[in-house]
Formats: sequence, structure tokens, C-alpha cells
Amino acid sequence: MFSSLSSRTPCAVPPSGVSLLGLALLSAGCAVAAPVPSAPSASEIPRLEAELAGDTTDVPTRVRLGAAYRAADRAGEARGVLERAVAREPENAGAVLLLGLTYEDLGLHSQARELYERYERVGRSPEVREALRSRLALLQRRELEDATRAALAREAELARTPPQSRSVAVFPFLYAGSDSALRPLSRALADMLATDLSQTSRVTVLERARVQMLLDEMKLSESGLVHPSTAVRSGHLLGAEHVVQGRFAGTERALELQAAVVRSTTSGSPSAAPLLARRGEARRLFDLEKAMAFDLFRALGVDLTPAERELVNRRPTENLQAVLAYGRGLEAADAGDFPQAVRHFTEATRFDPGFAAARQQAERATASASAQRTTTRQLAQRGSGELGSPAPEALSAESLVPSLLGRDPASEALGTEGIGRREAVVEIIVRRP
Repeated sequence: MFSSLSSRTPCAVPPSGVSLLGLALLSAGCAVAAPVPSAPSASEIPRLEAELAGDTTDVPTRVRLGAAYRAADRAGEARGVLERAVAREPENAGAVLLLGLTYEDLGLHSQARELYERYERVGRSPEVREALRSRLALLQRRELEDATRAALAREAELARTPPQSRSVAVFPFLYAGSDSALRPLSRALADMLATDLSQTSRVTVLERARVQMLLDEMKLSESGLVHPSTAVRSGHLLGAEHVVQGRFAGTERALELQAAVVRSTTSGSPSAAPLLARRGEARRLFDLEKAMAFDLFRALGVDLTPAERELVNRRPTENLQAVLAYGRGLEAADAGDFPQAVRHFTEATRFDPGFAAARQQAERATASASAQRTTTRQLAQRGSGELGSPAPEALSAESLVPSLLGRDPASEALGTEGIGRREAVVEIIVRRP
């Protein structure tokens, strides 16, 4: 005779003739799904504090208390509780996630990024991992902002600190013409030249976004961008030995590029910087830019190898409209308008589908726009499943012994038990010898 055992979760049906030992093993393998815990609310704080006072080593309670503090907008207290949880269990996904979110709320962007990167290794939620990946680009921007403000606060100290040898900061080019359609070349040219100068390990080029952020924070007027004293001060703040400043003017028919390499010195007075100039039609912009890049290498005293010259000569695009759209994208991204930046970078890739830099910038801006739309509170709610759950219930004798209600006499009589499948029922067949 056959008997039918019921459980709360579906499981593969064993073949007939299974032994009682096999039944026990199969039953143990069919784990009961634990309910996803809800995020603790602020009202639970007294109870959780009392539980933790009774056992200070209880990490799951500590994590839930940290979540409750966050729900009550008590980020400072959440930080202390969660830091101790992470110190005790560095791979506790819930603690890592909540501490990272708390750091971000407190403006500790570098620490938050480190925790988000750790969650990539220890987290269990694909949705949360994807959201945190998108958040990294935005956090890197916040880190740059923090570093810029810190540099301005330490300006006197940095003025006495020797810069890294052969380090270069490329300023956006000042547009001195009247054709507003060409204005986006200001940042696009700086970006292209910074990329070219980085093709040799003998020059350390500072990130364009970092340079732009400093200029924005200093609230420099456009006229100040071309003054040598501006380069010296900015070089001190950025830790750059050389600053490339430039301007361009004219029209599409007759475009002129000018640049100078200003050496920052501890004395605060700029050294003489010869003016470099290139002229031509805008449609020959890429020839002009490459020629200017080689001029800058000579001004820096760097003799390129044939292989390095070949790298510098590579063209990211030959489409002027793609470069202009790219420049507009950089302007929007620098202003923190990431949805607009996505539109411009995407437009650049439509003008030239092979424009890899535009495609990469579009992906980065898309991630930042997504991160802007998602709050840390929403991320904490999505990660509530990481806060721990009760231990699975032990198998009781009742769960192993069938009741009359668990049997199906019709199936037994027909000898067809185990062929069909009932929703949320495990059919385990025991055949007596």
C-alpha cells in the first residue's frame, strides 16, 4: 500500500521503493522557505535595544537595530551599531549594505563606496547589487567634490607642497568667438587632449572632471581661465606640476587654437610659457587637435616613441557634429544634469556609432541618472531580505508520518500516485516490501 506525505513546499517526487532512510534524507533536503523579514520600524527600537543589551554579541539583532535607527532618521546611532556589526561579521550582507547607506547619508562617500564594492562580493540580492553598481559613478563624483573642497580648505599647505613630477592638468579651452554652436568644443578639446597626453606613462594626466570641478568650485570667471596666476593657484590645489590653458576662436571656415603650458611653482609666479597655435577649418579639427597634442608633448620635454605617437594619432571620431554633441554632454554631466547628458552622448553615438568614448560616457551618465532617482531609504527597503531570518523549523514527527487527510485513496487504488503534482504539496511514495 502507498502512503502520501505532505509538506509546505514542492519538491521532486522520489521513485517508488524508497527506503525510510531515503525518505528522511529527502525530507531534510526539501527545505521550508523562510519568509522574507520586513524592515524594522522606528517603533521597534526599544525592544531591539533591550534584546541587544541582553546579548551584545547578537549580530542579527544589532543589524536590525541599525535598520530601525535608520528608519527613525538617527543615522549617527545607526553608524555606531552597524560598524560594530561589520567589525564582528565583515561579510554580513545586511550589515555591509546598511552601513554603506548610512555612510552615504552622512556624506562619507569614500567609505560608502568601499562598502558598496564589498556588497558586490557578499550580497545575495541581484537587484541591490545592480542598483549599487549604478551608484558607484555618482559616488565617485561626490568623492571628487569632497576632495575639491578639502583642497581649497588646505590651500596654504598645498602651496608649499611640491607637485608630482610631470603631472598635467588640462583646463577647458576658453571660447573667444561669436558662433555659439562651437562653444561645446571648450570641454571636448580638453577631454581629447587629456586623453592624448595620457598615452605615455611618462606623463600623469589629472582627470578632466576633477579639474573642471575645481574651477567650478573656485567660481573662476572665463576671463580668469587664461591668466597664468590662475594656472599656478590651480596647479597647487590639484598637485599638478603643469597646467595646460588654451583658447579658441573663429568660425567653422577659419578656426584658431592657442594653448600654453604653465609650470606651477612654490613661489607662486608662473614661468614664461610660449604660446602654441594651430589654424585651419573646423572640419579639420582632428588634425588641429593632434598637432596641438604633439606641440604640448614637446613643451613638456617628452620625446614620444613611434608606438606612443601611433597611439596619440588615433582618432576617436572624425565627425565634427559627434564631437559637438559630446561636448554638450560633458557640460550637462559637469552640471549634474545626467538625463540631459545621456541625451547628448547618445546623440553623439548616432552621429558616429563607433565613437567609443561617447558610448562609455552615455553608460556612465545613465548609471548616475538612475542613482539620482533612487534614495538610500528605497535601497534599504529593497535589501530588507538581507537582515536575517528565523532558523528553518525542525522537522517534527508529524511532518514525517502521514495523516488520513494527507492520503489519496483514489490514486492509491489506481496505482498512479506520484505522477501528478499538487500545488504546494510534496508527494513522497513509500512502497512496503
